Amino acid sequence: MSTVHRMKRTWLLSVLVVPLLWCCSPAPTGGGNNDDDTTTGDTTTTGDTTDTGDTGDTTDTTGDTTDTGGTGGQENEWTVDIDVPSVVAGNNLHAFDGFQDAEGLRIYFCGEDGIFRIREGKTWRNQDLTVSETIRDCNVINDDLMAAVGDSGQVWKWAGSNNWQSVDVIEAPNLRGVWMKDLPTLFVVGVQGSIHRLDNTVWTDESVEGVEGTLEDIWGMGDTLVTVGDNVLMTSTTPGEWVSEAIPEDPPGTPENNKGFSAKAVWGADPDNIWAVGNNGKIAYRDGSGTWTFQDSNWFGPTPFNAVWGFSKDDVIVAGNVGKVRRFDGTAWQVVETKTPKKTQFGDAWPSDQVVPPESTDLNYVGLFAQDPDNIWLFDRNGLLVQYNNDYEL
Repeated sequence: MSTVHRMKRTWLLSVLVVPLLWCCSPAPTGGGNNDDDTTTGDTTTTGDTTDTGDTGDTTDTTGDTTDTGGTGGQENEWTVDIDVPSVVAGNNLHAFDGFQDAEGLRIYFCGEDGIFRIREGKTWRNQDLTVSETIRDCNVINDDLMAAVGDSGQVWKWAGSNNWQSVDVIEAPNLRGVWMKDLPTLFVVGVQGSIHRLDNTVWTDESVEGVEGTLEDIWGMGDTLVTVGDNVLMTSTTPGEWVSEAIPEDPPGTPENNKGFSAKAVWGADPDNIWAVGNNGKIAYRDGSGTWTFQDSNWFGPTPFNAVWGFSKDDVIVAGNVGKVRRFDGTAWQVVETKTPKKTQFGDAWPSDQVVPPESTDLNYVGLFAQDPDNIWLFDRNGLLVQYNNDYEL
């Protein structure tokens, strides 16, 4: 996944005008349980879908559109966007994000077979590479500045030339993340702790001796860069210099094989408020002192979070495998239920092809992005685009 997170961020379809309320549940008391890539759909959570502390309806899990009152009435305004091009079917997609330029806000995704699409209105512009290589991550600043990375040190850059330029890092291993600072400069990270910087046409190896874990993502703001991966958290505030930072301590009782942190994505509200997500539902937070600590993600299970993005230090969203979504309100992480209304405003059954699947092993989010708190997109590995919108029009 990549990173400017990009929370690494359309589906406007249907009905309903109701405020979004996120329901929460009792916090888990222990550490992770299993290996981070397990997608078994384990349901032994500590209060995943039942709201126990308000006056709203706590038993309806079918997606009723009626607000039952109180502070916990579950509003269901999530739907599936059916406009994603069918070409993505059967392909694994690896990254999803969004950007804002003079043309407005747009979202994009990339993945296997060189697939790279950018949304324009209700259509998706083909930005595909001319090769059938797998894209592991992609980053778009605007229509004239974008980049992508893949295996075997492959790097592609689009810089106003109306075509992709190959600028491979010949000596680099498989790459996993890319972040563009400006027109001449981009950073790529990957397996074996590799970090490389491209300035115009010159590559510089910034890998840190002794760091061998795979780096999955990279994010930056100003002079601050952060890269995360397999038991690796590193920052850079001085060009060419990277500092390894301590992995947070796991809670007492965490199984030995679940200790540590296999981070998959990183995003920051600013250099003093940064989040990384990864295996076993773990969320790590970095404060202004450079100290990382695990936060209670309200998820006690084997599945990882794969994406993180936010509006501010008090409003952050994470998403991962088996449809798990959480939202930080500045104090705690709350459960987000991505349920669809039962009926349209005309009383008709909600279109079946626009119903968000329940949390399951087949719903694995790889990225998310948002226009504002009332327009949020989640993107599944198989090309399912899910949107929250509080003013749907059928």
